Amino acid sequence: MSRRMFAVIALTLALLLALASAGHAQGPTLPGLQLSSLPPAPWQSGDSVWAAGAAEEEPIFLEIPIESDTFVASRYPYDWMEFNREEVLFFGADADLGHLRTLLRWNIPDRWSLAPGGTFVGAAVYLPISGQEPAADLKTSAYLIPSWYDEFTVNWNTQPGVSQPPLLQFTIGPQLGWYWFSVTDLVSDAWNHGNHSLAVELRGPETGVNGYKGMWARDAGGGDKPAPVLVIAYMPDR
Repeated sequence: MSRRMFAVIALTLALLLALASAGHAQGPTLPGLQLSSLPPAPWQSGDSVWAAGAAEEEPIFLEIPIESDTFVASRYPYDWMEFNREEVLFFGADADLGHLRTLLRWNIPDRWSLAPGGTFVGAAVYLPISGQEPAADLKTSAYLIPSWYDEFTVNWNTQPGVSQPPLLQFTIGPQLGWYWFSVTDLVSDAWNHGNHSLAVELRGPETGVNGYKGMWARDAGGGDKPAPVLVIAYMPDR
């Protein structure tokens, strides 16, 4: 077995141990996504629709399953086999694998196939952070990936370019659980004008070994191992 695979297995075991830690507030499994319990939701932050009085009604949430997810590692620039088949995703930095970046992509269907009528309110990407090393804050950057890539062949050297500056920068804390960032502006055009692909890349600081965050990939099977999800909120026609 290659040193690379030993490193990946070690990261996976670290994530599993974090999930199984009896002393952690999240318990042995990650709770399901509870949209109403994550204030402030991006669609409750002064959007004009809410200002016009629509906040008197509850929005409808559409959960768009992830289409593609993988990660790349700087210490193995030509490797891709196994990474795209792992049940876990990592971003940040690791002593053995180097810098870690996670690539995520969703296909946004035409709004008329999902919700005829209705007013778009907002959209956000939700990340089920399920493991980490160490248990500390990680400054995270989310970048838009404007070009297509193949998750089954992408590696560190062939990863697609990203748009600069980052979409946003935020901190993921030491508590495991769901974290989100808004992609309202990006999804709004797709919602109103047809099919579109939304792809983002997650990075931690890349100035040294600063730790990493881990989350389940779609290959983990869902259930108590949820994958990242895109959520679209809209108000139904009155």
